[in-house]
Amino acid sequence: MGVSHSRWVRASYFYCGAALAAGIGVVVLRVVAGPEAALPWAIAAIPLIFWVIVRASLYTRVYRGKSLAMMGLVLAFLGFSDAVGQISYHHLWRKAFLLTGRDVAFENPTDGWRVRYPQDWTSFTLKIGRVTTYVFKPKKLTPGLEFSLTHRPAMMDTDLESAVNLFILDLPKSGDTQILSRGPARYPRFQKAYEIVYEDPKPTIVLRHRVVFLAGAEGLTVLSVAAVPHWMDRLAADANHFLFSYEPI
Repeated sequence: MGVSHSRWVRASYFYCGAALAAGIGVVVLRVVAGPEAALPWAIAAIPLIFWVIVRASLYTRVYRGKSLAMMGLVLAFLGFSDAVGQISYHHLWRKAFLLTGRDVAFENPTDGWRVRYPQDWTSFTLKIGRVTTYVFKPKKLTPGLEFSLTHRPAMMDTDLESAVNLFILDLPKSGDTQILSRGPARYPRFQKAYEIVYEDPKPTIVLRHRVVFLAGAEGLTVLSVAAVPHWMDRLAADANHFLFSYEPI
């Protein structure tokens, strides 16, 4: 009986240690991979940890290390609560900007391209000479979020590097305009693409702009997303979706 009891005690330390490791895993996933990765792990880990704690409470003479399991439960619950809060908060942000509906396609058969944008957004067109800009934004008044596409037909001087340099020269010269990043970008079906991220802290509402330049046989296309910096960070996946939705048809 003594040997059997000793074996159960050793096993109980293993179970309680595993419960602690499961709780730590929830926190690590939350920090490293984000709330979407931590949530399913937490949902699986919490019942397991709770089972270990119940057995440790029922068989106090056999189970050791209950405090480890309790610590694991606290960590798992904190990670679970934070993940649920972050996911819910992100959903509310997307709902506020009318991003939760399905996408619709905007096609230009004449120039042979399409982009995708949320169904609850509206679009309008601005044309100056041969250059046309298509603007997409939420139907209701929402400060500081806009997706636009500017298209210029193919010309002799349709050169990506020249277009980028000209764009930078034309930026507002307030003295505080900051180019946060710039460089070649990888874009599906395009060998030549370039991205610039910049912001001007002078206006009352500071906007961050992500601009992608595409050069092809059909001409020069410039895609841009503008948003308040904090929103740009939080809605980064949606910004990527807009910027990389362009495709020839």
